[in-house]
Amino acid sequence: MKVTLKNGEHQLRIQSEAGAYSYINIHYLSHVKGWETFAQHAVNYCTGKKPITIKSWWSRLNSVLRPTITDSEMKAFPKKADDWSTLIKNLYLTTLITPAIKSSITTRVAIWNKNLLPFLVYLQDRDQIPISVLIPAMKQVNQAQKESSFNVSIIGEKAAYQVNNKDQIDKLICPVSLSRTDSEYLDELYYDLERKRNRLHQALTDYWKTLKAFFENGQKLINEIDPAILEQRVKAKDFYDIYPREKGALFHFVWNISLQPFSVMASGTGLLADA
Repeated sequence: MKVTLKNGEHQLRIQSEAGAYSYINIHYLSHVKGWETFAQHAVNYCTGKKPITIKSWWSRLNSVLRPTITDSEMKAFPKKADDWSTLIKNLYLTTLITPAIKSSITTRVAIWNKNLLPFLVYLQDRDQIPISVLIPAMKQVNQAQKESSFNVSIIGEKAAYQVNNKDQIDKLICPVSLSRTDSEYLDELYYDLERKRNRLHQALTDYWKTLKAFFENGQKLINEIDPAILEQRVKAKDFYDIYPREKGALFHFVWNISLQPFSVMASGTGLLADA
């Protein structure tokens, strides 16, 4: 698979397992400065995949990238973080609204999450997109919000489930194809393991940053509170009253807790001073 010139236009040549060649027109990319590097990364990203998978992936990429370049009048692929953020935002929006995709909103979400998002992460892993750029995933249709202020989760992953060691494993890290050379197979294996390593590193980094933020917030709260006042409130069992009392809060209308008349309580607080 490589980029070639055919009939004066840049096209991607793909060889099938039977040896036949097919072409995908990507000439629109040649009008954008820096397209060669982008196209080469896209070719490398598809290395090791089956020809039918490559054609499907490029078709989805072109259906989003082509109208994005046309509508935004993009002259060159971005270099800075702000420019990449703008391009990703435009790609995100185009995926949802472009008429070039004759699909439902559910399918459009899948196109972004399963095709464009992994490729953008692939580019970020290879320092083409700055690490500071956010590459968001699309929320599934009718997807429930997993995290809220009432359900705090540090990592937010699904609960672990038991695996039977007798179960047959039918999932491979990368697909097997006899048409590929050993070097191509090892390259894809390397890229997939590298991607999984980067995701694990990011998850562990986020986990540590969250723990650190919680710890620092706790230290800040401790430093802002006078230990003497805190000890006084603990002894008085007065944890929620912002105005601590020496003998604890006076509970009225609570049986067997305090039968002190309300007038005495009010006069003690000054509420009846003007009466």
